Amino acid sequence: MIDQKDEEDVFMNLWMKGTEGREIFSLKSPPNKAFKKHNLPYDVSNAPYLTLTARQYGEAWEHPFVSVYEPFTSTEGKSIKSIQSFEDEKNNKEFVGLHITSKSEREDFIFSSKNQYKANYKGMVSDASYALVGEEKNGDVILFMGKGNILKAKGYTISTSTLGNVVLEVKNGQVFLHNEVPVVITQNNIEKKFSAGDFRVINLK
Repeated sequence: MIDQKDEEDVFMNLWMKGTEGREIFSLKSPPNKAFKKHNLPYDVSNAPYLTLTARQYGEAWEHPFVSVYEPFTSTEGKSIKSIQSFEDEKNNKEFVGLHITSKSEREDFIFSSKNQYKANYKGMVSDASYALVGEEKNGDVILFMGKGNILKAKGYTISTSTLGNVVLEVKNGQVFLHNEVPVVITQNNIEKKFSAGDFRVINLK
């Protein structure tokens, strides 16, 4: 907690997936001389730097680290209701999946694969280093594919021939796209090709 005088207190929740052979340490490291400007309740350039360290025994690549940080204020309170991990349906050990439910009833599924391995979970497919499938209570959807070639979810398929970052958002009946590489978007068996471009409205019909 950061106790700020005459301002709202700031808190941070940390969730980390546990696994056999993992140890968590809370420690004090040497002062951080590189941290020039900050809004912390102690002098980081002279006082010991508060640090969290995780250590994994054994083959760490089969027990990937994944954490969720949730900052919140004393007025707003926590926004996350639950966090659960899930496994690749083909049992790939070098994969991490998270299912995050917010108090607003938004659901987020997070995929992280190594070496472009194609992971599957409940009809969703991703080979990205990082992918997000989010859906709001009102049905609005956001798909993010980071450094991948395919992301399939919520009736849409994003595919590229080169690794890249793509955002597809469905909001208020409109479809928005931001893609750093050429992309093919498929919906209802209809394919549409798009050149790389900034965030804009697109037509998939």
